[in-house]
Amino acid sequence: MGHLAALAGAVAGMGVSLGVLLGDPLAGDGSASSVSLPDLFPFARLSLSVDALSAYFLLVISLVAVAAAIYGPAYLRADSPNAGAARQAAQVLALNVFLGCMSFLCCAADALSFLFCWKA
Repeated sequence: MGHLAALAGAVAGMGVSLGVLLGDPLAGDGSASSVSLPDLFPFARLSLSVDALSAYFLLVISLVAVAAAIYGPAYLRADSPNAGAARQAAQVLALNVFLGCMSFLCCAADALSFLFCWKA
């Protein structure tokens, strides 16, 4: 299930990035998509933004994530054949957290969001 979640996240990332990259070239507004995240701190607002440059990097990350989600189960079985269910679940959780942080890192629209994703 964890690898399917990684695959679904990668496909969603590809959809967002291709939507920005293949947007209307005649619009001329840069076609950046922005999202404000819930206020966690009284002194700062967190937000994500996808412009052409971040969409390119998001596309690259998503393509690698698709390969990792497809090849990952076989690799984990070969790497640690005696691993229990808890260790396999921890490995897949770590993969999903890593892919999510990488994706959000290139879409960070402010310094605090960037630092949170970078540290994660």
